[in-house]
Amino acid sequence: MRKICDSHLENKRIRLKTPQQASLQSDPVLLAVICGNLIDNALKYSPPQSLVHVDLSAQGRSVTLLVENLAGTAGLPDPEQVFQKYYRNPRAKAAIGAGLGLYIVRGLVHLLAGGITYKPTEGRVIFKVSFAC
Repeated sequence: MRKICDSHLENKRIRLKTPQQASLQSDPVLLAVICGNLIDNALKYSPPQSLVHVDLSAQGRSVTLLVENLAGTAGLPDPEQVFQKYYRNPRAKAAIGAGLGLYIVRGLVHLLAGGITYKPTEGRVIFKVSFAC
């Protein structure tokens, strides 16, 4: 996770919180696509100088990733449509995208036997990805 965050062009905006030990037996390439897309979206759709919080935690036999950011000018995605193929918030048209990223992320998470949820909370966009260890 640290490598993904550090390699991003806007890494100074990312606040990563990780536990001392977190281990997950999975496909590292697919995990990088999942994490990278969530972080890219958070940076792209949040206000330019705001922070993106990435929180990796391990509890019992599960690993959870939270990616949280302030909603920018595009506003909050529609919870009913956010994972649908080609969905884009109408106010997000100024940013480059095809509406496939979160659709693909959800598919990859499910392929790896994980779960993903989106919950907007008081002007914040929060994605939660969980995997059993």
